[in-house]
Amino acid sequence: MQRCAVVALPVAVAVLVAAAAIPVAAAPKWDQAANVRAAATRLADMQKRQGADAVIKFLDACYRTHTLASQFTEALEGCMAQDLMFSHVLANIYARLPAQARKEQNLPSPQQISVSMSKRLAAVSQQYKLPDAQQKAIISSVETHGLPIFMKLVFPDMEAPPPQKDSGGRLPAPPSGPSNKE
Repeated sequence: MQRCAVVALPVAVAVLVAAAAIPVAAAPKWDQAANVRAAATRLADMQKRQGADAVIKFLDACYRTHTLASQFTEALEGCMAQDLMFSHVLANIYARLPAQARKEQNLPSPQQISVSMSKRLAAVSQQYKLPDAQQKAIISSVETHGLPIFMKLVFPDMEAPPPQKDSGGRLPAPPSGPSNKE
């Protein structure tokens, strides 16, 4: 089960890169790092106060609301950042559960979480024609600025080392492609 422990961000990178057919969107006019840090703080607060179900409902509403805009916005970037962080952590937590336990509790596999999140991000990227560089910048900002804040606020007593990264600095990809069988 540990072999699929870190799947959300690598799958997101692959899907976002594939979704960027025509670079059209302009570079953001806001401080992306500050936006991601603020999104991480809000997400951690919601997770602690209301739990995962509330976060899932919030993210759905966030996408539904902010994808109505004609241009890519700071708020929509915040939705994406929160989705990346939440999905990454949830996939890692569920990866520690045996497949049978997830099945008995009707929980998705880490791959299913990653694929679902990647589809949401790809839809936004296609709708707003986000260039590859902008997509990578969002993911990098989440890895650098968002995840550390979210993890510290939600799991303050955790002393585990950060996830291992591959030689390119990205979180490692799963050994096999996503599967709907689990």
